[in-house]
Amino acid sequence: SILAMIPLAYRAYEPIEKNNRAVEALHNKQYDRAIDLLSDAIRNSPDNKVFRQNLVAAYNSKAIELEKIEKDSDALAWYEKALDIEPGNQTLLRNYISTLNNIAVSLSNAKKFPDSQELFERAGSKLGELDDGRVRADVRRNYSALLTLWGAEMMKRNQFEPSKVAFRQSLELDASNTIALIYLGDLHYEVNEYAAAKRQY
Repeated sequence: SILAMIPLAYRAYEPIEKNNRAVEALHNKQYDRAIDLLSDAIRNSPDNKVFRQNLVAAYNSKAIELEKIEKDSDALAWYEKALDIEPGNQTLLRNYISTLNNIAVSLSNAKKFPDSQELFERAGSKLGELDDGRVRADVRRNYSALLTLWGAEMMKRNQFEPSKVAFRQSLELDASNTIALIYLGDLHYEVNEYAAAKRQY
């Protein structure tokens, strides 16, 4: 048989054609197809900024789609893929951090405190890169609330030192957390530290 060489012009055009088909797939909300096409296009043209931007958009859209069907944990991996390409993208950072926060709050409400803390720590590690002050404040306030709940649980078990650490960390995150202040005062009172208790009330 006779093998035919693929013309260079066609090989150069093929990634562009895949990109165009991917854009159409994105418009039709076919995110997996768009991701496959753009990944192929980038393998052939790894430095093409348009292809990379479109792949980021596809990853972000895929993550949002998963969140809409309450698969928030699965969405995180797609946000992380997008952030690997554009680590400073503020939209991605806001979406990623907000999703971490939302999952952490759900875990906290279920009293799964260590799992919740792990996600809040992941969110907190990205806060310095985020420009959105409202989201930063929300994460810190919610993490503070988690530590307050956790401290209260340990206090019920007479684990006074760990609960004291939790309340203090809570106040470092949100100095206006009056519940943590009251609990910390109660804790000092329980161990006969009356002067310290008075300072918290």
